[in-house]
Amino acid sequence: MALRKEPFHLDQNIEPLDPAEVHQLQLASGRIMPAAAFGTFHSDWAQEHMEDATVEAIRLGWRHIDTARAYENEEVVGEAIRRSIREGYISSANDLFITGKLWNGHMSPQDVASACDVTLNALGVEQIDMYLNHWPWPNVHTPGCAGEHRNPDAVPYIHEAFMETWGEICKLKKAGKVVDIGTSNHTGATMKLLLKDVSENERPVLNQMEMHPLFQQTELR
Repeated sequence: MALRKEPFHLDQNIEPLDPAEVHQLQLASGRIMPAAAFGTFHSDWAQEHMEDATVEAIRLGWRHIDTARAYENEEVVGEAIRRSIREGYISSANDLFITGKLWNGHMSPQDVASACDVTLNALGVEQIDMYLNHWPWPNVHTPGCAGEHRNPDAVPYIHEAFMETWGEICKLKKAGKVVDIGTSNHTGATMKLLLKDVSENERPVLNQMEMHPLFQQTELR
């Protein structure tokens, strides 16, 4: 069934909430992160509306913006941030908590730093608050493929290879390009391996996971 592409309407009559009233989480690093984030995951329908939607989210009080290179819209989100500054919803990008993600296709150690630079430039920020490794393996889907498509060249999780990637992510933190580092879509097994082999300063401060009543992942709690 094809999704209907309804026009995107902004309702300026909706009163913004006070960002200070949003539930906050204290990370292992000691920093504070808004618990709820405005996600910018794309779809065929949403992509053309992403800039307006992100500006509206910021107007309404969202201060945590979750992005990823894989969503193919970092430049659009960056423009939304600049618009939000021009329109007076925030004074600068520093008013936001921005999460970014290293895509699977950039997990080769030599690609990590340049991939982060691309994200910084696209978003128009000097530093990313939270930088996540998007998936624990370097497998990618063919552009435009169906959701059930399986890449015949996919490889399993190889811990030694992942640790080389993680070492480069840690260097981004040391260089000041990112503030905190974390993982995304990691299983309990891969998290145990990672936590066993890193120092206190190299530990991920969070693991962003899909979790809802139909997919509870109780083993990760």
